[in-house]
Parts: sequence; structure tokens; C-alpha cells
Amino acid sequence: MKTVDPELGLRHDLSRGMMGSWRLTWHEDGSIGPGVPDASFVMLGPQKHQTGWLELKAIRTPKQATFRFKIEPSQHQWFADHVGLIPVYFLVAVGDFIFLVDGKHHAVLDEPTTIVALTGISVAQFTKNTIQASLPSFLRSITSI
Repeated sequence: MKTVDPELGLRHDLSRGMMGSWRLTWHEDGSIGPGVPDASFVMLGPQKHQTGWLELKAIRTPKQATFRFKIEPSQHQWFADHVGLIPVYFLVAVGDFIFLVDGKHHAVLDEPTTIVALTGISVAQFTKNTIQASLPSFLRSITSI
């Protein structure tokens, strides 16, 4: 049985499960625009919304209590340049737990961390079973204009 990369699994879940909630564009332009997050989005609905950005990071359930994510230097620079100007977040999955983390915490995410620490810096938490119902309303609230 082929094992799916956790980040690709999260990407698939978002693309499939939230259709109709947003317009989502995947960005794979590392050589053209290093550090650009994985996806840009605009929420759909009766209100107008500004765009936002999501960088996905995912790992399988770790065997140790402490784990880390890899944040590239170009990603640190992109987040440093854009945090505060537009909504920019990390969507971080650890096994079945998913955390929405403000981009201002990009340096913290590159250090060893724990589930408790992620809970402390996240603006919202989900599970694979609740993200489709909960993430759209949260993103609408942070992007309404």
C-alpha cells in the first residue's frame, strides 16, 4: 500500500472538501517567487473578502512529544515581508490535528515544538473531521472587508 505524503493529503482534503467555500489557487513557483506560500484564497459568500495566503505544513503523528517543521529561509523572508499587510497563515497538521497559525509565528514554527505549544500560538484548531465545517467561517471572519 502506497503511503501518501501528509502535506499532499492535507492539500487534497482542502481542495476536495471546501469546494464552494472559496476560490483557491495553488502556487508552485519556488524558482520564480521563492518563499511564496502554497495557496492563495478568496472566500465566497455575500460579503466581499480580501485574499489570504496559506502555507501548508504536515507531519504524521510523531513518535516523540517534540517535533519540528521545515521552514525555508525564503519562506521566512516572504512571511516577514507580508505579515500585517495581508492575511497570511500556516495551516499545520500533526496527524489528525490541524492548527491555523498566524504568519507572525514563522520563526517559532521552525524550532522544535509540541502539540501544547502549537495550541498556544494557533488562532484556531481543527481535526480532519471538523476542518471542512469550521475553517471557512473562520477565514471569512478574518478576510471580510
